[in-house]
Amino acid sequence: MQGRRSWMAAWSHNDEDRRRPLLDALEHGCAWIEPDVWVVGDQVLVGHDRRDARHTLAELYLDPLRDRAADLTRLYLVLDVKSEPAASLPVIERALSAYDDVLTHVVDDVVVRRPVTALLSGTLANRSPVRAGSVHLAYDGRLGLVPPEADPAWMPLVSAHWRDHFWWSGFGPLLPRDHARLTRFVDEAHERGLLLRFWGVPEWTRGSRRRLWEALLDAGVDVITTDHLTALTALLEQREGHQEVSRGRPSS
Repeated sequence: MQGRRSWMAAWSHNDEDRRRPLLDALEHGCAWIEPDVWVVGDQVLVGHDRRDARHTLAELYLDPLRDRAADLTRLYLVLDVKSEPAASLPVIERALSAYDDVLTHVVDDVVVRRPVTALLSGTLANRSPVRAGSVHLAYDGRLGLVPPEADPAWMPLVSAHWRDHFWWSGFGPLLPRDHARLTRFVDEAHERGLLLRFWGVPEWTRGSRRRLWEALLDAGVDVITTDHLTALTALLEQREGHQEVSRGRPSS
């Protein structure tokens, strides 16, 4: 069951490495849950490394999500595909096709919304032709490479590697030029109706990652990818509480 609140900003990175894959993220109210997946033969397996991929995507994620569908509202299952792109996509599509009752899909070019949307990320998303007709998959776009026809229905967000654009790691102040660049990236994504996130944001110390998260949220970045769910969701709850107080609605 999902947590007390649902956080659209919270993205559970390397979710398969958590003590309880999927369940910890749901209890923290994450809207984005990212396991690493490998296609081996006709199976979609979960694991950060192929040698550790001993469980199927259905076993760890799809079946439990189906069991909890009544408690879910808006959730993205983010598939970071590590295996060979050309062979992986059709196997993944077949695996997802058995879950139309819980997964968003397309029928005759019409998007049928379900509680969970499967989102293709990583290398495969970059190499696959982005198409609105994909039966079960939405796409994680890339900042600066968004096609003109991009639609939030099948490309809800764009992402970029933090180190490709910024050196700041949460120590010392964010330089004005970096703040301006960050704001520009946010504006460019939002003008297209897309959400924005960065991956590879440094999380070296408790203080530095909190300063980074604060700067990202203050600039309007929509989604925060993290290995530290408890700390991030505590920050999101604190910020929401402050906003409620400032609007004359004390949190309780």
